[in-house]
Amino acid sequence: MNEQSRKRKQRALNLQRGIPNRVPATEAAHHIATLRSTMSWAELATAAGTSACHLRRIAGGLEPRINRGTHDKILALTAQPLGWRFVPALGSRRRIHALQAVGHSQCAIAEAAHTVQNRIHMVSAGKVQQVRLHFADRIIAAYRALADSEGTSTRGRTTAARNGWAGPAYWDDEDFDNPDFVPAVDDGSARVLASARRVDIAHLASFGIPDHDIAARLGISDSTVQQQIRDMRKAA
Repeated sequence: MNEQSRKRKQRALNLQRGIPNRVPATEAAHHIATLRSTMSWAELATAAGTSACHLRRIAGGLEPRINRGTHDKILALTAQPLGWRFVPALGSRRRIHALQAVGHSQCAIAEAAHTVQNRIHMVSAGKVQQVRLHFADRIIAAYRALADSEGTSTRGRTTAARNGWAGPAYWDDEDFDNPDFVPAVDDGSARVLASARRVDIAHLASFGIPDHDIAARLGISDSTVQQQIRDMRKAA
């Protein structure tokens, strides 16, 4: 017996038993919304044995009733671990750009993030709008490892200069992932701002003013002040 014949007989048997073959899609739609926090449409479609278009219609309320088999398959799916959920790629892209601005190549960034260069390129070029949480965390770790050093990539610096990407000295940590923060195009103003900020921090620190008070006076984060002071001590 082929699959189509088996399904037809099962539907007929269900009708004889008073079991409806089509059921409300509300519960399945809610479960799809939960699964979407960690799974792509393609992954959901493969796991459920249906099309991504069909799942979108269910999730969007365009199919108020669905086959019982589809309903059962959807409810049987379990969400991926938290690290697999999607997050906006904005913060990762900005961190990569900042590292390129100080001469780190995409290959060097990829190595520090334990990923492949093509993935870094895709994010840097804005070809993906979402990344996995564990990928974003690896980019943060790579940024922290490389931001205090100068890279050797002329291509990275050139690309950053052409696109107006500012280096780490320009950024506050909380601004990377903030979609409401719009960085100035680096026509030199970002470098001037970073240089002036270093001077102000050094001046206030020379009087023994605590880091958090300096941050409050300059309107920047405590971590930025601490990083700048560490950099000045290294240079000294």
